[in-house]
Order: sequence, then C-alpha cells, then structure tokens
Amino acid sequence: MNRNFFVYGTLMTGCSNHHVIPKNAIENIQNAAIENVELYSHISGEYPCMIEGNSTVFGEVITIKERHFQKALQAMDLLEDYDENAPTRDNLYIREIKEVVLETGERIQAYVYMYNPIHKGLGKRIPDGNWKTWLDKKWEM
Repeated sequence: MNRNFFVYGTLMTGCSNHHVIPKNAIENIQNAAIENVELYSHISGEYPCMIEGNSTVFGEVITIKERHFQKALQAMDLLEDYDENAPTRDNLYIREIKEVVLETGERIQAYVYMYNPIHKGLGKRIPDGNWKTWLDKKWEM
C-alpha cells in the first residue's frame, strides 16, 4: 500500500496547513522533487497550483503510518477539495500517483494533488518551483 504523499505548498513542514495532517500520523518526511510539472500561485496568492509542464517542483514526501492512513487521507482530500466519488469537473485538485525523486536520488511513487486545469485561477508562475522561497520573496516586497 502506497502511504507516500508529495506535498509542495501549504501542507509542507512549517507552512499554514501542515497541521491538517495529524502529527501522530506522520512516519517520515523527506525532501523531494517531481519532474515534468510547473508551479503557479493561485490567483488569490494563498496557495500553489501544480500542473503538467516542463519544469521541476520541490517539496517533501510525507509517509503516513498505516494505522492513520485513512484519517490523514480524508483530511488532505478535504483540504484539497477532492472527492474521489465526484465528477472530475467538481474537484479543485485531482489526487494522482506520480513518480517522485527523493533527495537521495531514489525514485518512488507518491500521491500528488494536481490542480484541476478545468478551473481558472492560475496566478503567477513560480519559476524556481519552490513555494517556500516564493513566499519568502513575496513577503520581502
């Protein structure tokens, strides 16, 4: 069973929604990246949107303990406005499994929330693919 989630925005350690994942549910956190995607700020500026593309996005792989998996999955799905039983058009994000590269170079499979391209709302592109550094620069302005 895959218990890995690649997070690249507000769910990362130290970010505004990391608390959504029950603390006792986390088994491990590793720095990671995902290729062939692009990162944007939502037009509101409050959260990132990752779509298919030609760049790399940096984030973390959070491994969830097996006994807490369903609870953590439900919490993240709710945050990302994803319902696996709803029509795709109704989801803000789509949960997919993609290949992720850990900082060790190991390639693994992880769940990823991809922004649903049917929805408008992409703001500025984040060229370095790093939400945390983009936030830091945003607050310096």
